[in-house]
Amino acid sequence: LRVVHDGVDPVDVPGAPSGPAPHDGPLEIVCVGRIHPQKGQQVMIEALASATAAGHDWRVHFWGDALPEHAHLLAGLEDEVRRNGLVDRVVWHGYGGDAASMYGGMDVAVVPSTWPEGFSLVTAEAQAAGLPAVATGPGGPSDIIDDGVTGRIVPFDDAAAVVAALTE
Repeated sequence: LRVVHDGVDPVDVPGAPSGPAPHDGPLEIVCVGRIHPQKGQQVMIEALASATAAGHDWRVHFWGDALPEHAHLLAGLEDEVRRNGLVDRVVWHGYGGDAASMYGGMDVAVVPSTWPEGFSLVTAEAQAAGLPAVATGPGGPSDIIDDGVTGRIVPFDDAAAVVAALTE
């Protein structure tokens, strides 16, 4: 008998951090999720704009595609990135199915959902890859993250709380 909690096997990511480690360059943030109003990519962009204005050196890697009915959301997010001068701080990867590619080389995962997630596979995958996670709650991430130990739970639609958690 082998118990696999939450159905997520450990992710083999070479060089996955066992905790925060100082390094040169920007804080590498991964945000995985289909482009959808629930997934909160707009909150992450707002947080990045605020953090950049405050002097933080962060780069966000967005993994996920948009269904045809949400293509306008992706276009709006890309416009927001340009308007805020964040083009060099945002990387759009599109759809990805390889966890090692998505989480490798990252410092932290952010799950900025705008309403409760039933279960957060992204949070579980990120932690299996050795990354702390900042996610909204209540909801699925609240059952996965040990707040203040393995990550942070922040309120929905609160870019300032995301910035505070990532700064911490």
